[in-house]
Amino acid sequence: MSFYQEMQDAGAELIAEFGQPVTIKRKAISGYNPHLGAVTTSTTETQQGIAVLSDMKLVGSGQAYADGSLVEIGDKSITLSAKGLTFVPTTGDTISDVNGAVWKIINVKETNPAGTPVVYNLAGRR
Repeated sequence: MSFYQEMQDAGAELIAEFGQPVTIKRKAISGYNPHLGAVTTSTTETQQGIAVLSDMKLVGSGQAYADGSLVEIGDKSITLSAKGLTFVPTTGDTISDVNGAVWKIINVKETNPAGTPVVYNLAGRR
């Protein structure tokens, strides 16, 4: 086992201890009718993961949430364990938490030293 796989395991253990189970969903369009201008068929990929959800924090003092800013009131910071995921989450996917809230992923940052994903830092919006 490499050092980075050990880091992935350690991260997964910490997220499991302080986090919650989540469901990640990706909707894929598999058919489109240009004459109707409509999707004819779509599929949904689903996977289970473990994540820590927390409120977004602004850096520096005196800053506030504002219309037109990248961070909106209610946005969540989601730290998702990479261990065991079958697909990498991407913008537009959704995450459902244990309370049934659904968060649309609006940003993804991957911690991936030496080609071994450890965690995904996501921004979620309802």
